[in-house]
Formats: sequence, C-alpha cells, structure tokens
Amino acid sequence: MYDGILPWLLVAFGFRWLDAAVRGLGLGGVATGLAFLAAVGLVSSLWALPADLFATFAVEARHGFNRQTPAGFAVDRLKGLAVSAVVGLPLGAAILWLMRSAGDLWWVLAFAAFAAVQVVVSWLYPLAILPLFNRLEPVEGDLAGAISDLASRVGFPLESVVSMDGSRRSSHSNAFIAGLFGARKIVLWDTLVESLGRAELIAVVAHELGHFRLGHVRRRAALVICACGALFALLGWFEGAAGASSGMGFDAPSDHASLAAFGLLAAEGLFPLGWLSRVASRRGELAADRFAVDATATGADLARALESMFRENLTSPGSHRLYRSYRNTHPSLRERLRAIGAHARSRGLPTGSDGGEVDCAVPPEGDRGVGGGRGRGEGDADLGRGEP
Repeated sequence: MYDGILPWLLVAFGFRWLDAAVRGLGLGGVATGLAFLAAVGLVSSLWALPADLFATFAVEARHGFNRQTPAGFAVDRLKGLAVSAVVGLPLGAAILWLMRSAGDLWWVLAFAAFAAVQVVVSWLYPLAILPLFNRLEPVEGDLAGAISDLASRVGFPLESVVSMDGSRRSSHSNAFIAGLFGARKIVLWDTLVESLGRAELIAVVAHELGHFRLGHVRRRAALVICACGALFALLGWFEGAAGASSGMGFDAPSDHASLAAFGLLAAEGLFPLGWLSRVASRRGELAADRFAVDATATGADLARALESMFRENLTSPGSHRLYRSYRNTHPSLRERLRAIGAHARSRGLPTGSDGGEVDCAVPPEGDRGVGGGRGRGEGDADLGRGEP
C-alpha cells in the first residue's frame, strides 16, 4: 500500500514540479531528460527508505535476524545508487538520444542497447558487482570437491564455489547460482554452511543446479527479453500518442515525459504477466526439487534441509491456497515436502519427511522466505536462484 502512494503523488504533483525544475537548468534535450529520470529514481529511492529502515531495524531486529549497523545500511544504499547510476545513466542517455535521432524505428535500436546491457551486467555481476557488497571466499575441502563432482555429473560448467558473508547483514541463509558463460559461481551464504550438514548442503546445491539443467534460467531470461522487446515496441507507439504526457501531469510533451508515463502504465498493465510468472516459478521450484532428489539419490537430505532452513528463518510452513495462487513465487513447505516424498517413493529412494508435522516446525506467524528478502511477499519458501 505504501509503495502504491508514490505513483499517485508523482502524477498529481511530482512530475510537473520535477519537469519544471530540470527544464529550468537550461541543459540540452538529452541532458534534461536524463536529469529528470535521475531525479525520479532518486525520489523513488528516498520514498522507499522509511519502509526499508523499519523492515531492517524494527521487524528484522525484533526477530533476531538483523546484524547490520546503520552505517553499513547507509553504505549499502550509496553503493546501490552508484551502481544504478553507472549502469542506468549511460543507458538512459542512449535511449533518449535514439528517441530524438533514430527515426520511427528508434525503439528497435533502444531495445538492442537495453538487451546488450542486461547481458553484460549479468556477466559482470559475480565478477564486479557482487564483490562490492559482499566478501566472497573460496569453499575448499570435501564440500568443494563434492559440489564440483555433482556439477560435473549433471553437466554444469562450474567456475568456482564461494562462500558469501551474508551473516554480516542478517542471520538468514540462502544459496544461488550467479553469472554467465565462464563466470558461473555457486554462492553459499556462510550462515547456510554453518547451519546445514554436508549432505543437506549438497541437496540445496542440487536444487539450484536443477534450475540450470532444466532450462529455467534460460527460459526466464528469454521470456524477459521478449517481454522487454514487446514493451519497447509499445513504447514506440506510445511515444507518439497525443495527450499521453498531459494525462500524467506534464505541462509539455517530451521524450522523458513519454518514458515516465509509459513506465507507470506498463507497471500496472503487466499485472497478468506477473501472476503467470509466479505460477511458472512455483512449478519450476517443484521440478528443481525433483531434480535434486534424482541427483542425490534421496529425498531425505533435501527435506531435512528445507525443514531446517524454514525453522531457522521463522518461515511459515503454509499460507492460504488463494493467497499462494496469487502471490507466492514458491510452493509452501508442506507442498514441497509432500512432492519430494512422492517423487522419492516413485524412484524407490529414501523419502524423509512427508510434510505431516511441519505445523510444529516453525512459529505460524513467520512469513519470511528462506532467501530473507524483506517485504517482497514472494512466498513461503525461497531457495533463491540468484539471477541478477
């Protein structure tokens, strides 16, 4: 609800005021548009700040998860803004220049530039961006050897296995795969390494490898690129629509006004795609669980890992079916344990828990994902994929 107030304020007052302010600077067309987009981004970040502070230093602290200091929080925010500026400002300038200079099909070139930046950022994420926020250390010994053997067995081109100091900010735990091409890393939060046994850790990694081997990552990336292409095509039409800018509170039409207005409308119009994406995500999680059972030749290890992670993260074992069908990106703990048990039995493998006693596994009021994402509302379980 809090997030939904800002768009109304921008349309009613903010766009008109910010537009007049940047026009008053006397900059060129592209520079004026870039200043406007940067100002909107800064306002959005400042608007989200109170809720993020409350989530970190009130909600998280009350449940004993937060380990971040106010200074560390501020440094992370400034780093995030810097990364956004380094990536976003040149891309924004390129799109604004193309809108002015490339004719009716400017959106084709703009989409190509956008897609290229996304690929480069995904490749650079584990190499240059993630180390800005976290310390990564190689995982060595038997655990590293077992993970490497598993990756080789399932055909995953592993570059390295690293431990990330997630404990510096939170006691939540997670694991994910990051990177493209020759920079693929399996990243384990240090809290996960400390809380799970070797067999359970291998099962968690097998789940993440399942997303790769089953093509979830590639399909999701392809769908995102296709959706972005369609949005750029719509933007090309919208940019010339009469009254679009004035309807969103702007006094005069401009390229940056078209971008801002289209961004708000697209965010609302993409609701059905968001729901379909969550449906596909839940199915993908169950498929990755089945892959992990087959890869480790047991359902017991993954079941124990999930129960432990849910307990440590105070995650709800289940929510109402209608809420899950609309909001959750992951199945409930009960669903996952039952599916793991059924698949293991069909393969004649050890099953572990069947989900019959998870109501007592964690406090029922917990609503946190395993990945620890604050305020995302992404569901009862979150073995994160770590996709940038």
